Amino acid sequence: MFRALKARFARPVLWLSVSLGSALCAASSYAAESVLPNDPPAVTADGEKAKAALGELASAAATKAVAARAIEKGNKALARAHGAKLAKDEDGARLLSRVALAWANAGAAAVRAAEILKSADVLSTSRASLVERLSRARSLLAEHDARRLSLAAAVESAEKAAAERAGGKAGESSKPAATKPAATSGQKPKPPTPTTVKK
Repeated sequence: MFRALKARFARPVLWLSVSLGSALCAASSYAAESVLPNDPPAVTADGEKAKAALGELASAAATKAVAARAIEKGNKALARAHGAKLAKDEDGARLLSRVALAWANAGAAAVRAAEILKSADVLSTSRASLVERLSRARSLLAEHDARRLSLAAAVESAEKAAAERAGGKAGESSKPAATKPAATSGQKPKPPTPTTVKK
């Protein structure tokens, strides 16, 4: 009978023990994080590099906003490395210092990526402005070419008209002028004298 009861309640008891253990582990990890120092000392060479890099990231207001998560995680890793050092866990301290350095490098990469994106936005804006100016210059050039062609056509037609006028005046001047009889005042014109024809 004991075996039947044991087989029946084995799974619920196992599930209850696992959930209690996970809850206790989570509570202990939360308590451990709550007692971590805010500014832990670096315990390894990698920890010193990470602390310097995280301090540079946190000092600038622009980079602090971009790399806030990396700064927070790196500081937590440094604090845990300090705790591992106090607990005489040298390997854990070295590993956590490397984790802190990796977070510092990730924060620096995020800052560089944000700067590159910002410069790319500036370049994109200037490129759009240049494209607009180029299209305006092309339209002005096309308008100038059209005006030049219309002016050339007007000059050509004016030259043709001037040549036609000059040719008409030259033709009139080459014709002989008609002689008019001189009329004397008060005298009648004499009739022509008949010429005698010899027989």
